[in-house]
Amino acid sequence: MSNKIEIITNKIIEYSFYSIFFLIPLIVFNDTYELFEFNKIWVSFVFTIIIVCAWIIKMILRKNILFQKTVLDIPLCLFFLSQVISTIFSLDSHVSFWGYYSRFNGGLISTASYILLYFAFVSNLLVASGDDPKETAYGKKVIKHIIYISIFSAAIVALWGIPSHFGYDPTCYIFRGTLDVGCWTESFMPTIRIFSTLGQPDWLAAYLVIILPISMVLLPIKFPKILNNDIKNFSISNPITIAYICLVILFFVDLTYTRSKSGYVGFWLTSFLMVNFYSFFTKLEYKKILSIFGLFIFPFFLFFFFVDQPFEQLKPYTFMGIKERLLSPKNASIKPIKDMSSESSREPIFINEVGGTDSLKIRSIVWRGAFEAWKKNIFFGTGVETFAFAYYKYRPASHNLTSEWDYLYNKAHNEYLNFLTTSGIFGLGTHLLIIAIFLIIAIYSLKNNRLVLPKNDVFLVIGLITAYIGIIITNFTGFSVVIINLYFYLIPAWTFILLGQIKPAEYYANLNYSKKDAKEISTYQWSFILIISLISLYYIFTLFQYWRADRYYSLGYNLDHSNKHDLAYSYLRKAIELREDEPVFKDELSINNAVLAKTYASQKNLDIAQKLASQAMSASDKLIKDYPNNIVFWKTRVRIFYILSEIDDQFLPDALLAIQKTNNLAPTDAKISYNLGLIYGQSNQKEKAVEILEHTVKLKPNYQEAWYGLGLFAHEIAIDKNGKIINPFFEKKSIEAMRFILKNIDPKDKSALESLKKWSVID
Repeated sequence: MSNKIEIITNKIIEYSFYSIFFLIPLIVFNDTYELFEFNKIWVSFVFTIIIVCAWIIKMILRKNILFQKTVLDIPLCLFFLSQVISTIFSLDSHVSFWGYYSRFNGGLISTASYILLYFAFVSNLLVASGDDPKETAYGKKVIKHIIYISIFSAAIVALWGIPSHFGYDPTCYIFRGTLDVGCWTESFMPTIRIFSTLGQPDWLAAYLVIILPISMVLLPIKFPKILNNDIKNFSISNPITIAYICLVILFFVDLTYTRSKSGYVGFWLTSFLMVNFYSFFTKLEYKKILSIFGLFIFPFFLFFFFVDQPFEQLKPYTFMGIKERLLSPKNASIKPIKDMSSESSREPIFINEVGGTDSLKIRSIVWRGAFEAWKKNIFFGTGVETFAFAYYKYRPASHNLTSEWDYLYNKAHNEYLNFLTTSGIFGLGTHLLIIAIFLIIAIYSLKNNRLVLPKNDVFLVIGLITAYIGIIITNFTGFSVVIINLYFYLIPAWTFILLGQIKPAEYYANLNYSKKDAKEISTYQWSFILIISLISLYYIFTLFQYWRADRYYSLGYNLDHSNKHDLAYSYLRKAIELREDEPVFKDELSINNAVLAKTYASQKNLDIAQKLASQAMSASDKLIKDYPNNIVFWKTRVRIFYILSEIDDQFLPDALLAIQKTNNLAPTDAKISYNLGLIYGQSNQKEKAVEILEHTVKLKPNYQEAWYGLGLFAHEIAIDKNGKIINPFFEKKSIEAMRFILKNIDPKDKSALESLKKWSVID
């Protein structure tokens, strides 16, 4: 009986891993607040619970701890310790524990999940139950199955994404019933950069940078004739071979259509490394290696030359670039000198960059802010997943001059700087230690054992190592998502098993396990098995309730932002009933209550209005008390009191206090500074408003609304109640502000023109 149950638990663990690597890349759900990552992380949590439950049941049956030692045990435990300490001293412990709301990946609980999956794999799937402990064939078989499943899942992802580049997105068909791209916003258009079921172009690119090298090394594994000395014996006319090569090319096409620079660089660097690893570790001639990979590389170069690639700097060397140069007039490069005295000299000097500011330029600004935040929290950082709060405090003012000046950055867009900022030297150091130890031991072991290992295992290890290096490269200008983290933690386990770095004989020798002990299951064992199963079901049910709560929150949030606040109220209440400890839900409900209070007040229903206003303020008071560093909650508090001030002026001082605190948390944010100036002005502190708005336009010189507000408040100071100028100094400021708009930002700005006309200023 014991043996049968143990075999079942082992199969549960095995097939759960298969499910993880098949489902995670594909999971998308349209009713949740975040369509992609939230659902992926929740599915990974569920399978982690199932796997750990089965693992514990195995230990109960064997009456012993089943834990396989590996060389990464200490680095992984040290890294997890860094995350625990960072969570304890975090700016926001709730965010650090769960992760930033919507994606959740990167929080303490997700890190624990990935590390548990690593240990669960090596401790349960190294050998099968009842197998000879000296044989690891079972573990290798499971690894190869996972790789084939991963490639099959990636093929679905790739095929799903290609039509969206041409305006036919299958996701929109599932969500809306229309085969187009109408379900996405203009700033999130797959016809420009595809993202398939991964949710973001760079995430899809990072995923494909992992899949491509693993797929490419399967060619000599699945088709060994290609390794014969006579390459002619290998025929690419075989339909299976052609289909396989086309599949790999499909992955590359998807990668190119993501237009991800980091993904593109990651792919070519890992391909270069893979060719050299083949040469060094297999001793194959370079000619033969290039013959193998030339089946892929040549079509890749053709696609690069004739179709697309993400770097504008390389466009002159593509077919379209050459064609444009040849067809352009010979004197096209000669430009007439502009007459600076003409009326055209009044064109705006601040022009938005076409397509937005270059991503690398924005990243360099964000990285400077991340580094400054780290310098104030050197050892343990600001707290796991608290980058959004830390960055605001040290955000460079130059960020205001980018196309993403009002975006909330909750990641550093550099995995290593993100760890440095949020987990300090301890967090980044232990993370790099995991990478360094894995690569050093894997490459050293491959070098020493390449002659005794099966040739196919050598090829597969080369693919896994290069895929892992691909993760390291793409993470330099991005950050890990669920599927990337799964590969980050599991590739070392697979590599060590394939290389024979884990010694299962020692592991099983210490179990004191015999068939006699396994025949009967005691009442105590059954009791413990029942308890563990019930606990696991409880946690799965809790996750399901949280997922349901998120769906209600998503509906309420979307209705709120569609100005259907009365309908949103009930959904937000349901979300809180299901998950009352989630502050994000309460934050949204508080602003909903304030808006409804204003609505009922306008309808003269003062009792309900007062009750809703009281609920909004009470919720906001509790949130800022519990999470004083969460700038999002402070922004909401400003909105709440500003809305309530439209009912009663007595709330305006509270709005002013809230915006002052918000400004302290984000001293270089131009939008917050602008709102601070407006509220000062509306509080009849107009000179202070002018002072703040002058500071605002220094932060963002092309801030049209700030210049306009500055002009209006300065003019109000300059005149008396009869409209007579009593302060020429402020009158001059007001005129200069309006003229600045017309000269440098928008020559046709109606508000500025009308103001100057109203003030009898001829311009």
